[in-house]
Amino acid sequence: AGLLALGYADGFVGKGAALYDLRGCHEQGRPCREIDRIADQHKAFVLDFSAVPFIDSTAANTIEGLVRKTRKAGGIILISGASPTVTTTLGAHGVRTDDVPFARNLESAMDMAHRQLTHPISD
Repeated sequence: AGLLALGYADGFVGKGAALYDLRGCHEQGRPCREIDRIADQHKAFVLDFSAVPFIDSTAANTIEGLVRKTRKAGGIILISGASPTVTTTLGAHGVRTDDVPFARNLESAMDMAHRQLTHPISD
C-alpha cells in the first residue's frame, strides 16, 4: 500500500495513485464513509477538495477520524484544494492547517506526499 489520492484528477493515475472523487463529500458524508473503510490500507492520503464547495459536520468528523487513524498508524495525510469554507469547517472539527499540511492544488499535495514517503521528516 502506498499513496492514495482521494479526489478527481485523471492525470495522476500514471503515478500509481488510486483515485476517489470527493465532490459529493458534503452530502452527509456519503463518499467520506468509503474513506473510513480504506483508512488502514494505505500509508498516505491526499484528500482533494478542489471540487467541493462545502462539507457538513458528518463529513468533517469523518475526515477528522481519518486524520487521527492515519497519524496513529504512522501514515501521512494532506489536504488539497480546500476552499475557505471547507477549511473553516474542517478546522472547527479538529483538522487544522497547523496539524495537517494543506496544499493549493492536487499536484502540489501529491508531490508533498511522495517526498514525505521517500524522505520522512522525523518529529
